[in-house]
Amino acid sequence: MERIVIDTNVYVDWLNEGQHEAILFRREAVKYLSAVVLMELSAGAFSARDRRLVREVTSAFAKVDRILLPTVTIYEEAGDVLRR
Repeated sequence: MERIVIDTNVYVDWLNEGQHEAILFRREAVKYLSAVVLMELSAGAFSARDRRLVREVTSAFAKVDRILLPTVTIYEEAGDVLRR
């Protein structure tokens, strides 16, 4: 089964406009939530509704142990890429 990590913009479009449901609810893919995406969603969740939705999404991923935590090496490599 395919494993995917969904980017922040996909969640934002879904939360705001109901877009990308085909991606978010694909049954044939195992989905993971990046801790970085979680941080970005939390930072942009200004309304009580948005904060509740972010908590619900996070809780669903946490229950099945599918939240990805980047390592120090990944952050170092990302910094190198951004510097270029």
